[in-house]
Amino acid sequence: MILLPLLLAACQEDYIGQYPTDDVAPAAVKNVRVDNQQGKVVLHYDLPDVSDLLGVKARYISPTTGEATETFSSAYVNSLTLNGFGKSTKVRVSLVTLDTSYNESDPVTVEVEPLPSPIYDIVESLSVFESFGGLKLQWENALQEGIALCVLTKNDEGVFEEIETFYSTGPHPLYTVRGLEAKETEFGFYCKDYYGNKTETIYKTLTPLFEEKLDKSKFKENYLNNSKFPFHSYGGRSMTRMWNNTYNVDNDLFYVQNSTSPTEPVNFSFDLGVTAKLSRFRLWTRVNYIYQLHHIRKFEIWGTTDPAVAGSGESWDGWEHIMDCESIRPSGETVGGNPTAEEKQFVMDGEEWEFDFSNLPVTRYLRFKILSTWGGSSFCFINEIDIWGDILDD
Repeated sequence: MILLPLLLAACQEDYIGQYPTDDVAPAAVKNVRVDNQQGKVVLHYDLPDVSDLLGVKARYISPTTGEATETFSSAYVNSLTLNGFGKSTKVRVSLVTLDTSYNESDPVTVEVEPLPSPIYDIVESLSVFESFGGLKLQWENALQEGIALCVLTKNDEGVFEEIETFYSTGPHPLYTVRGLEAKETEFGFYCKDYYGNKTETIYKTLTPLFEEKLDKSKFKENYLNNSKFPFHSYGGRSMTRMWNNTYNVDNDLFYVQNSTSPTEPVNFSFDLGVTAKLSRFRLWTRVNYIYQLHHIRKFEIWGTTDPAVAGSGESWDGWEHIMDCESIRPSGETVGGNPTAEEKQFVMDGEEWEFDFSNLPVTRYLRFKILSTWGGSSFCFINEIDIWGDILDD
């Protein structure tokens, strides 16, 4: 009995914040200006001259969720942003001021009518192309809003279900869906944001193009001038590190230095083990140096089916220029530095290049010429490479 009051006192919750000092309501905001924007509204106002003003609170019913919603802005700014609107609709918003005693002013009510969310412009701009083993998707996101683009197709029961979702804030993203059969298929596409807004689904019937992944166990080194481009001690000292199915690692690499003076571009070639009409390839870099150091940025690809040309060492005679390639960041940045989370995932999925569909190269030997890296170095490293195409001759 003696201890009980002490225990009860110990169990009481501590009050957080300043204790109220009065019950006098503050004056309301004045001269409210409404700035309707895409998917949001910015309210500007004049704050009252109140010494203990805490801030301004907006109350409204969210047209997306149908629930009562509150947004708060401190007394240090004279504006408040309401986010998360979908389609354009009129909404009544009540603004109250609060003081440090949590007294509220009389409400000031305004009507807002935000513009449609950016997701509707994004889905309108969506372009979908038939591609090798799947689809290629591209859209415009001028405001760089955080969105999700969802891809659907029918399951075995004939019901549409999501097969891929791309999360992006990039202004001009380009994504691919792979691993699909080369048959006519109906696909669905819609865009959604982080607030629960979602566009209508648009449908397209498309036929992915045939391809198969080349067997990397048949790849073998063809040419590398080790006196000009010696292996770096860190990495693995072998070109075969590019095709040993070890992805996104730091030290299992094809990693070469450059001892030439004046500097020549690193170049090397390898045998695919088959003659194939190539469709695309993916390349992985050193996982701890994305868009930095020797992560290759610009390079050329050359090819030949002639073993005599492939075996000619330093000479470029007989090699056919196939494609110019450039590593491009989803953010659009043109300098190095730490990648965003989206960029890191993009690179860890493998940077991808497609060969010209109108003139797919038929080749057996590939030769790379490294023109630049993200770190501005003359060295290069490659973690792994996958190649797809239509095999013509084993």
